[in-house]
Formats: sequence, C-alpha cells, structure tokens
Amino acid sequence: MSDDFKIAAFYHFTDLPDRDEWADRIVDHGLKVGLRGTIIFAPEGVNSTCAGACAAVDATIALLKSDPRFESMEVNTLMPILIPFQSLRLKKSTKLLLSVRRVPTRGTQWALTWNPRSGTI
Repeated sequence: MSDDFKIAAFYHFTDLPDRDEWADRIVDHGLKVGLRGTIIFAPEGVNSTCAGACAAVDATIALLKSDPRFESMEVNTLMPILIPFQSLRLKKSTKLLLSVRRVPTRGTQWALTWNPRSGTI
C-alpha cells in the first residue's frame, strides 16, 4: 500500500441553504488540489466518495469542517495503491438520498440495482 493516496467517504445531514455556494467553493478547491471522485450537495447536507493525494483529501475535509455545521461529520478513509477516480464530479441535488429498490441475490445478501429510466437505484 501507498501512503501517497487517500480515499474518503462521508455523508452528513445538516441544513444547507447555501448549497450552491458550497458546491462552487469545493469545485474551486478540488481543482486546485487535484481532488477526484464525486461530491453531492443537497439542501439537507453532503455525500461524497473522493480521492487524491493525502494532503488534498485532508485539506478538503478540513475545509468542510471549518463550517460549524460539518464539525461533527464522520469520515471513513482508505489508503489505496492507486486513485480509483479519473475526475472530480460535483452534483447539486434536490435530495441527498435516492430511493432504494432491493433485489435478492444468493443467500441472504442484497444487491442494489440501477434503473436508468428513473435515474434511481
């Protein structure tokens, strides 16, 4: 494993009426530090899986947590060998969570399925 890269996964529910301003701020920041992955901002919070150099990911988390609304946000991290994402995608959404339709698979496990017509899982 390499200590050069980090993947961060996080979501946090908070009232975010300034969603558009946060989205613009994170895009500018992400492009400057070389962040990759997907970040979704909605009026009820943020959801993301992003990756990059350790310093880039740490700076992004620090930027978010500089706002008192995100101070208590929990972040899960991995140290991958390679960055799994090729670009940074930012979405401004009206909802943070999608509706989920579960499909049974072998045993007791469940899989999420993507429905391209409705744009939901």
